[in-house]
Amino acid sequence: SYREAVALGPEAAEVADNLRFHLARTHLFAGTYDEAEALMREHLAYRSASRGDRHLDTAFAMRELGTTLALQEKFAESRQQLEAALQIQLKTLPPGSREVLDTRNELATTFYRAGDLATAEAQWLALAEDGSRYLGDSHSLTISALGNAATTLRRRGEFTRALPLAKRAMEAEARMPDVSP
Repeated sequence: SYREAVALGPEAAEVADNLRFHLARTHLFAGTYDEAEALMREHLAYRSASRGDRHLDTAFAMRELGTTLALQEKFAESRQQLEAALQIQLKTLPPGSREVLDTRNELATTFYRAGDLATAEAQWLALAEDGSRYLGDSHSLTISALGNAATTLRRRGEFTRALPLAKRAMEAEARMPDVSP
């Protein structure tokens, strides 16, 4: 479908780009990261050219490329893409928007994957507090950030600091509407 949309030319450019993005995500989930990266770079180039470098759609493409790069252990470039995406988002969206919080989560995840556990921990703790403030204690993003911070602390050998966070995450998850007692 993607190749067919590309062959249709400029009048199908938007459709081709949407298919390109989904094809890139498919490669990402399949673990074929080189293919995913190439398609994500094309997606970002298209978004930037068609919408501008400071558009939220461009920021979303940057975040997706940043995530793809982190999975390939290209951490410096991943952080660069994620931080650029976050700056665009913060100029347009409220700090508690899901898009901003998701980008912050990807950035913390990149630090974790790169082995910078102290930075990942600090970012996830801040994200958990902001998630709680903006989305609620029992929102999946808040719970995930708490759990990730606890895991990071445990990995650093700081069990006494990790335990209360893990308990807080478990208690919040138990309060989620779709979780049975």
